[in-house]
Amino acid sequence: MRRGSDAGGRERSAPRAPRVRLVALALAAVAGACSSPSSPSVPPGPASGPPRAAEFDAAEPWTRLSPPIVFAQAVHSDFACGPAALATALAAEGGAVGAAVVELGDAAVAHTITAHGSASSETYGDRPRFDPASGTCAEDLLAWLDDWRAEYELAPRAGLYLDRRADESALDFAARVHGTLVDSLRAGAAPVVRLRSFAPQYDPQRGAYLWVGLAGHWVVVVGAPSALRAGARGFAFEYADPATGAIASGWLHAEDTRPFAAAKGNARDWVWLTGNPFLLATVPEQPTLALATPPWFLRTIVTLDHALVAAPETLPLETPRPETLPLETLPPER
Repeated sequence: MRRGSDAGGRERSAPRAPRVRLVALALAAVAGACSSPSSPSVPPGPASGPPRAAEFDAAEPWTRLSPPIVFAQAVHSDFACGPAALATALAAEGGAVGAAVVELGDAAVAHTITAHGSASSETYGDRPRFDPASGTCAEDLLAWLDDWRAEYELAPRAGLYLDRRADESALDFAARVHGTLVDSLRAGAAPVVRLRSFAPQYDPQRGAYLWVGLAGHWVVVVGAPSALRAGARGFAFEYADPATGAIASGWLHAEDTRPFAAAKGNARDWVWLTGNPFLLATVPEQPTLALATPPWFLRTIVTLDHALVAAPETLPLETPRPETLPLETLPPER
């Protein structure tokens, strides 16, 4: 993923939003494609970096789906993170569609780009869903996934922007997004989610720093704690990353200390949101979000802004997941 694209690749700059005192707004790259190292798809192995979730299982039971293979975008092109993520999610889903994807192996990415990514974009109209120079936007990726699953007579998925609701507390915000991801995992649908990076950039004409988009990238959430700790504003998660063809670990949290703004939408239809509108992601193993591009002294952030999940009617009728775990059930800190 690099600068300038939409929902899967290089994010493209768009008109800047009005200035907001110290934190002025600017249009981010409204995209979601991805650039990647040249690594082939491989069966998931141990994640490096932060401790794996399994190390915490005694204290925090996790809900997981285990994909038999993590598809790498590099087997096709730099901006194929979206289709590679869909292939991984369907492999994790299992059944006839999962078996078919696994049987195709690395060819699954090129197959779906030809079979489904070549259809006309629901968002842009004048181009295919998959743009080799920018990737795939959220709305098109949902239609793409539904078309692929329909070949096996499977129900549509839901596409959700995960922005913060008016007057929603950090605790409630984190719990709502956590619940959305875990409920989908429980329903057998690994959430395909988009990470977007932003940074401030000085605009000499306005005499202020403006938020700008850096990159967007699609990954697949394959694990998260089954319940949140009482009072938690964040949680760990595991994801299959098309940029590396491997499983990695990260952290999501609701930010209330330092304000930020971020764009919601695609390159044709967007809006800038203030008030810390998305969960922030810490993903130290993710190499394609252009976080090293701005000068070292400028702040960079990564948001979790969109998810493709099990549609509400396909979720289990009963989900025994409590919203929080009582503090007394957790081991003492050491």
